Amino acid sequence: MLRKLKLAAAGLLLLASTGAQAATINLSGSSLAGNGLTDFSTDGLLSFDVDLNNFGPVSLQIDLSAADLSSGTIAWNSIFANLTSSNLGAYSISVSGAAISFVGDLTDTFQNALGAVTTPTSAYVSFPGVGEAAGFELGNPLGFTSNDWQLGGFTGSSITVYLQGVAVPEPSLAALLALGAVLGVIRLRQSRLR
Repeated sequence: MLRKLKLAAAGLLLLASTGAQAATINLSGSSLAGNGLTDFSTDGLLSFDVDLNNFGPVSLQIDLSAADLSSGTIAWNSIFANLTSSNLGAYSISVSGAAISFVGDLTDTFQNALGAVTTPTSAYVSFPGVGEAAGFELGNPLGFTSNDWQLGGFTGSSITVYLQGVAVPEPSLAALLALGAVLGVIRLRQSRLR
């Protein structure tokens, strides 16, 4: 009896180790730019948390499993954390090798809905006020909402996700840029009058 139990356990371990692997983030093909990353992906779900330390561009190469490819779509949820006092006005997310086939929920840390402009391969997330967003959640990573985003239309066995924070210029810089534009217009008018 014990021998049969050991054989059954060994068979289950072998089966589990040879089964299809979930979508995984290939760190050797990714660039984190000093930001932290935790991968929670499983079969049919791309899920990761990004711990933002700077506005540096992040590119993540995601290798898809055979099960992900055969299903045609995978769910996607993520947490983007540590945006407090970062002067962040927006966040740009784009995908190559797949398309955003369904735009799910997008909320801030306090579960307030955020706005996003989306195309089939990108999302531009804007925040209501500078420095107000401590983070945001794409999809349903914590189980508070109901709609994950969906990726589909795969063109190969891997996709790349690009992430980039967009800073809001300081008020003094914005005023300086406006002054420069006004002076440029005045100079142009003067040259036309001559």
